[in-house]
Amino acid sequence: MPDLQKTPVSREVPVGGIAAIPSPSPGAPPADAWPIPVFLINTAATVLAEHGVPAEALLDGFGMSVRDLSDGRFVVPYASFLAILQRAVRLSPIEDLGIEVGLRVKPSHWGVLGLAVSSCRTLGEALEIGQRYHRVSSTLNRLHFVKTDTECYWIAESPCDLGSALRFSMEEEFLSVFLSGPLLTGGPISALRLELTYPAPVYWRRYEEIFGCPVVFKAKRNQIVFDLHTTAIPMIQANEVTAEIARDLCEAFLAEHRSTNSFVIRVREKILQRGHRFPDIDEMARDFGMSSRTLRNRLAEHKTSYRDIVNSVREQLACNYIRNTSLQLDEIAWRLGYSDSRSFRRAFFQWTGVPPNQYRKQGALPGPVGIGSGVIG
Repeated sequence: MPDLQKTPVSREVPVGGIAAIPSPSPGAPPADAWPIPVFLINTAATVLAEHGVPAEALLDGFGMSVRDLSDGRFVVPYASFLAILQRAVRLSPIEDLGIEVGLRVKPSHWGVLGLAVSSCRTLGEALEIGQRYHRVSSTLNRLHFVKTDTECYWIAESPCDLGSALRFSMEEEFLSVFLSGPLLTGGPISALRLELTYPAPVYWRRYEEIFGCPVVFKAKRNQIVFDLHTTAIPMIQANEVTAEIARDLCEAFLAEHRSTNSFVIRVREKILQRGHRFPDIDEMARDFGMSSRTLRNRLAEHKTSYRDIVNSVREQLACNYIRNTSLQLDEIAWRLGYSDSRSFRRAFFQWTGVPPNQYRKQGALPGPVGIGSGVIG
């Protein structure tokens, strides 16, 4: 219960000199939705497991396994990432899941971005690099680093309506940044205030205890504010050579996953949402409000076809079912839309080079599209 002797601040704090951040668009993921590494999902799954929620319950239906969570190369589409975190919030027996997850996140969890950030010369440079390469991290938000004459702001902008995942996302985002400061600089970091767009939760006291600064709820934007002098604090692992290499790795990551076109991702997402029924191209085109010819042309622009996407989704699901369930092949064949198990066995052999039963005995083998590559959906 909140402390009745002191109510949380709920007001808007004007921020001079900062351009307005666009309001999140309702409903669907943003047009430029990006694939996201699974670091954050892995940490959330760990916390949930400690409270009696198995990781399988969190991942069921998303075409991925618990083992995928420990693969630093594994990414999921934005819409899937958001849906998984929304499920995490729904399944969690604790209300402050975002805080518990944020308390565990360290720069080493950010993959190559963690290396790029930790090797910077100053904390300000680290925040600039974090903004530039935020899509390499495991976040739903667009991140902005803004400086004025006296203050600096780390701003988390939701590019779409995060729904039930909003509070979780902001708690984790600001906690991981705030608590990483001492690890990166070797000394304490103080915040001036934390501003959040949502109402105060019942456990709002924890915010002030952890951040040690005023917390403003129902604010104009989500941001943590520091004194400008904070940006000059030197980093204890500064290394220009490592920094340059790490930034090249971040660029390579972005270049690799830029090819995963958001429209193609949306088509795959819609197929997965149908469950055990695979829509034909006419039905899918109607979902997008276009003709089947236009849909074919749009996919051809990205060097793929609707048939290829459907087969790729079937392949992903097949590998997941065989690797992570005890379902009989007849059941798997039915779920994937095959008329009989013989047709499914033939297709599976074409995908992987081994029969389904051998794949199950040996475990996951390298190579299947969407499994070995670390991209699903």
